[in-house]
Amino acid sequence: MKLNGLLFFILITFWLITGCGDDEGETSRDSNGEDKIFPVEVSYPSVEDIPYILTAVGSLLALEDIDISSEIEGKIEKVLVDEGYSVRKGDLLVKIDDERFVYRVERCEAVLKQTQAELANAQLILKRKKELYEEGAIPRQMYDDALTQHDSAQAAVERAKADLRLARRELKDTKVYAPADGGITKKIVSGGEYVKKGTPLLTMVCTNPLKLSFTVPERYVSQIALGQEAKVKVKAYPGEEFSGEIYSINPQVDATTRTVEIKAYVKNENGRLKPGFFADVSLLTGVHKDALVLPETAVLILENKSIVFIVKNYVASRREVDMGRRLPGKIEILGGLKKGEMVVTAGQVPLYDGAQVRVDKQPPMEE
Repeated sequence: MKLNGLLFFILITFWLITGCGDDEGETSRDSNGEDKIFPVEVSYPSVEDIPYILTAVGSLLALEDIDISSEIEGKIEKVLVDEGYSVRKGDLLVKIDDERFVYRVERCEAVLKQTQAELANAQLILKRKKELYEEGAIPRQMYDDALTQHDSAQAAVERAKADLRLARRELKDTKVYAPADGGITKKIVSGGEYVKKGTPLLTMVCTNPLKLSFTVPERYVSQIALGQEAKVKVKAYPGEEFSGEIYSINPQVDATTRTVEIKAYVKNENGRLKPGFFADVSLLTGVHKDALVLPETAVLILENKSIVFIVKNYVASRREVDMGRRLPGKIEILGGLKKGEMVVTAGQVPLYDGAQVRVDKQPPMEE
C-alpha cells in the first residue's frame, strides 16, 4: 500500500508540472482562459545604400620645418614678423640693409657698359685688320694681335655680365621672403644685428597642406588606395569636416600593433588647422547597395543571437538574422530577412513562436 501511494504521488506531481502549467513556448492565456493577444508595433525593412566607413584617430603634422638663413652678409634693417605669425608664400619676412649692394650693382652696370664699348671698338679694329691682312697690306702678326684683343674684350664683357648677375642676386637677397605658407615658430635675430652668410634668421613650419598620419588594422589595408579621400574632423571646430588625400601607405606592418601607417595631405589654405591637432579620420571603403535596414528596436540579442519577430496573418514567428553595420537608430541586416516581411519593432519582449498579435497601425510597404 505504501508503494502504491508513493507511485500515485509521483504521477500527480508530474502531471501538475507538465500538464497544468502554462507553456509560454506554445501558448499564453488571459484570465478568461482565452489565448492572449499581444499589442505590437511593426515596420517593413527599408532598402537603403549603406556606406562602409572605416574610422581612425590620427595627428596633423607640419609638412616640413624650415630654417630660414641669410644668403648674404650685412646688417639687419628690419624683421617684419614675430613668433606665432601666419605667413603666405612670398611674404616679406626680413630686410637687410641694401645700400652697399645697390652701389655694387651700379658699379657692375658701369663696368659692363665700359667693356661692351671696348668690345665694340675691338670688333671694328679686328674687321679693319682682317681686310688689310687679306689685301696683303699688313703682316699676319698684326691681324693675330687684333684677334687676341677682340677675344679679350669679349671675355671681359662676359665677366662683367657675371659680376652684374651676382650683384643683382645679392641685392635681391637683402629681402628674405617666406618660401611657403606656414607659421613662424622662432625669431632668432632682431633689427640692427650684423649677420654673416648662412646665419639663421627665423624658423617656420609649412602648414598648407598639412600631413595627416594615422594607422589602420592590417586587415583593412586592401580597402585603402593612394589618392583616396580622407574626411577629417578636429575638436577645435566641432561640426566641420576637412578633406584630405592619401599619398602614402606604409609597406611594412607594425609587428607589435599589427597596424599600417597611412599618410594624407590635408588642405589648410586659411591656416585654421594647426600642427599637433588630434584628428578623427573616416574613409569610405565601400557601399552596400540596396541593403535591408531595420530600426534598432526591432532586433533583440538573446543568447548571443540576433532575433526578430516576423508577423504574418497576425501570428508572430521568431527569426534569427545576421546583423551588419550599426547606424544611428537602425541596423543593416545581411541575412535571414526578406524585403516585404513585417517585423515587430515594439512589444516583442513577451512574444514567442505562434503568439497572436494585434497591429494597431499597419505601415505602408516600401516599394
